[in-house]
Amino acid sequence: MTTNTLEYDRARNPKPMIALHYIARVCGVGPMALGILVFLLFLVTRHMDFALFGFMTILGGCAAAFVGFVCLAVYWFQATRANPDDAAIARRHAKRDALILLINFPLAAALAAIGLAMLRGFD
Repeated sequence: MTTNTLEYDRARNPKPMIALHYIARVCGVGPMALGILVFLLFLVTRHMDFALFGFMTILGGCAAAFVGFVCLAVYWFQATRANPDDAAIARRHAKRDALILLINFPLAAALAAIGLAMLRGFD
């Protein structure tokens, strides 16, 4: 036996999907942690493979940031339709996640600049 949901029986204020928040968070923290780890390994070993892996991490981090920002945009849109309490929590999560995603870019630039300066010193 199946039951059909009537239009007037649906929730008027749907909750934002918390999974989008977690995906955005992982898309921000993951590349940041991996990039710092690769940079530290490069500092310790001075091996060129870690420099190349660092460059690939920056490319992957840009792709992850795009996915994270798309998830945040959908999450923010869903927050506009939610009840005020859920919307406030969702906006707070979205702002924090956007900050984490944005911090990746200057951090990657700084680590790349330091790594390139060290590579020039090898010549």
